[in-house]
Amino acid sequence: HALAGYNDIAGMRRAIVTAVSADAATVHLDSGEDVQIGLDAVSWARKYISDSRVGAKPKAVSDVLKRGDIIRLSQDPKGDWQLAQIPSAQSALVSINPEDGSIQALVGGFSFLRSKFNRATMAARQPGSSFKPYFYSASFERGFTPPPSSTTRRWPC
Repeated sequence: HALAGYNDIAGMRRAIVTAVSADAATVHLDSGEDVQIGLDAVSWARKYISDSRVGAKPKAVSDVLKRGDIIRLSQDPKGDWQLAQIPSAQSALVSINPEDGSIQALVGGFSFLRSKFNRATMAARQPGSSFKPYFYSASFERGFTPPPSSTTRRWPC
């Protein structure tokens, strides 16, 4: 079975593309179910050109997928399937109750299956990152939008 070497991660289901046209793709989920996805389900995907550039928005499903592709899908709240991608960026979150100092939530990364490294408890701290919420909120208030994570463009602040 082509999907045997892949795990479901963070609610993303593994699937194989069995047929593609301009309007839709038929994909076979690991559960044995066949589902159709349309252009709206893949329209976010862009061809990788370089670290700072991606291709144009797809005009057809066949611009994004081809028969035999192994993909990941997630279901939106309406139950529609969408093309999904495992993020390359990782982060951590520690939520602390300001009343008593207790930890309310601690998240050490996107998926324990992908990386056993817990960024919340094992990573070396970067104190400069604690200033980012102030920096970003001031930039957003001035109408700036964040650059793609792969660029080094500076934000005025």
